Amino acid sequence: MLESGEIDTLIITHEHFDHFWGFPVSTKYNPNFATYVFAVPIICRVFGEQSLYVNVQDKGLVSITGCCHQGIIKFANTVYTELKYDNDKMYGIYGGLHISPFEDWDPKYDDLVISLG
Repeated sequence: MLESGEIDTLIITHEHFDHFWGFPVSTKYNPNFATYVFAVPIICRVFGEQSLYVNVQDKGLVSITGCCHQGIIKFANTVYTELKYDNDKMYGIYGGLHISPFEDWDPKYDDLVISLG
């Protein structure tokens, strides 16, 4: 079904063997999507944050996160250190980046945003 295009998206939610063993075969047919789990503690005894990376043909890589508890710089740099993709270009970063809560911008965040360039 992956080879014929009947399935266009596959999401692996966690690394239990019954979910994960088919991943290498799945990426053989469509290698443009990856999930990555950041090992970070989060409030309420939750541990780990999962993010998505999608290679958009002829555009570059799009990074998607929920809350970005791992920090936006680590989130963006993980692409270069952990993942392989066709085009060495970031096309977009989306998600709840938690740079500035409640639209209360502080000039100290300017350097953070500039460093993403």
